[in-house]
Amino acid sequence: FGKATTLADDNVTTGKDVFGFKTPKKSGGMALKAAEEVNRTTPKSTRTTPNARLGGTPRSNSKQVTPNKFGTPGRKSANTTPKMTGSGRKRLEPATPMSAKKRVRKTLNQNSYNIERNRYSDSDQNSGDSESDDQKSDSEDEENVKPILKPPSTPSTPARKGRPVRIARSVNTNNIADSYFEAQHAKVITSNRTLSRQNTPRLSEDEVNKLLSKAGIRYEEEIAELIEDHKEQFIRWLSLVHRGYSVITYGLGSKKSLLQDFHKQHLSNCDVLVVNGYFPSLTIKSILDSISDDILDIEGSFSSTSEQIQAIHNTLEEDIYLIVHNIDGPMLRNAKAQTCLSDLVSHNRVKLLCSIDHVNAPLIWDQYKLAKFNFIWYDCTTFLAYREEAAGSDAMMKASGGLQLASIQHVLEALTPGAKKIFLMLANYQIEHDEPSYPGIPFMELYTQCRADFLVTSDLELKAQLTEFRDHKLITSKRGSDGVEYLIIPIDKPTLSSFLDNFQGV
Repeated sequence: FGKATTLADDNVTTGKDVFGFKTPKKSGGMALKAAEEVNRTTPKSTRTTPNARLGGTPRSNSKQVTPNKFGTPGRKSANTTPKMTGSGRKRLEPATPMSAKKRVRKTLNQNSYNIERNRYSDSDQNSGDSESDDQKSDSEDEENVKPILKPPSTPSTPARKGRPVRIARSVNTNNIADSYFEAQHAKVITSNRTLSRQNTPRLSEDEVNKLLSKAGIRYEEEIAELIEDHKEQFIRWLSLVHRGYSVITYGLGSKKSLLQDFHKQHLSNCDVLVVNGYFPSLTIKSILDSISDDILDIEGSFSSTSEQIQAIHNTLEEDIYLIVHNIDGPMLRNAKAQTCLSDLVSHNRVKLLCSIDHVNAPLIWDQYKLAKFNFIWYDCTTFLAYREEAAGSDAMMKASGGLQLASIQHVLEALTPGAKKIFLMLANYQIEHDEPSYPGIPFMELYTQCRADFLVTSDLELKAQLTEFRDHKLITSKRGSDGVEYLIIPIDKPTLSSFLDNFQGV
């Protein structure tokens, strides 16, 4: 530069002459300078400097690194890569960024995964190839291992070697069809090992009672104490029935003796009707007749049970106590009997005490009947045997008089209305012609009556209905000396009359 006095001279100088560089201009001079600085290495200094001159700082043995243009001063840049030029000189170029490397690596991995997936899908479609081809492909795959991001689908398990090949047998469908229809056409063979053919002896009623009397009662003292606890409720029962409630007892064990004790202690001087609901020949008509004839002495006949109940209500002047053992008995659990009993008890002069033993006994009453009964429930578990309640069952005893009334009722509930009318016609004819030598109703006479009432249209239809009666053992048939078929119901007249009274509305 010139001296500062130049500005004060008279001659005017330009800024280019004052501030310009005095070095010659060369193209590419800065790049060559940078390359020289990169390639230049500083030689190690052999001269030692005393520690006093450095101020106590230990001498460093690290090499001096010349700062470059692209990197951080003091270290070599990792983002530059020297390349040789055509003139033999090295030229610095920036390296590939890390984000670009990751993106390229991700693309390569995805392409590799797609290739592997396509290869496995092709191998699944061509599963019929031989094992030698599979082994060859496996060896090639082992040589060319490529990264897989996700595991491929599991290949199918190869078949075992040495397994014999099964040859499909020829099936004759015509023979199969013929054998099926032949089997369906054949008569079904059933076993003849029935209860009637067994060697189990049938006992009489006296024998059964004798065997039951020999059996002792376990826990007799505890049972007696339990019954005494129940007897303490007698005063409360009597108070409840006088307030318009009905007492019903439930629980395990016979409760007949408990109700009998209540009868003896508190109702000995009253009008009491005791009903054994477990009798198989019991009907609601017999209960109403006992009240109207034996207690109230009502004269006359009644066309229906509702009319008889209304006559009883109009005649009542004093309380009547009705004690029913097993109000859920076989002949009282139907809707008609329960409706009649609820109507009878709805009067404030009729007092009801009863017991139930069946586990589903409450299901026989709806809300309408329960409102009329107005029950108060008492748990009276006694653990006593059902000796008298089970005496009417003929499961272990000989049948006296043929079929029981309860079994006839259960069978008729499953029949059609027309079948019920035919059976009632048989029963009415048998009662009207009750003679010691009565053989039964002739078939043609029954057919004439049924045809007149439009119950059947042909004799074949009547025979089919009689076959159903025979299967249920409702009737028996026999041929007389004249070759005529006679039909008869194997039951005595009193039981059959009770049955007809119970089925008046049919």
